[in-house]
Amino acid sequence: MCGLFQRDVLDAPDLGYALLTEHAGHGYAREACAAVLEDARTRLSLRRLFAIITPDNERSIRLAVGLGFRRLRSMRLPGDEAELDCYEVSL
Repeated sequence: MCGLFQRDVLDAPDLGYALLTEHAGHGYAREACAAVLEDARTRLSLRRLFAIITPDNERSIRLAVGLGFRRLRSMRLPGDEAELDCYEVSL
């Protein structure tokens, strides 16, 4: 799955995806995320997106950076103790 999610704590949608383990490493996430970014830019006319990533998720960080995202800040989501990194891309 791959798509945009609107979180109450962010003022723009969050790009998120999930794959079954056996499908990781084949480029499906990059292809799906690139398509969602293009749709956000062209059809939805969004100006920016976020990506929320755990700091130890190196594959997702590489994917986000490869798609043009840059690390903005650390954050915690309400009701969650985990420290997350917030990335942003301008469309």
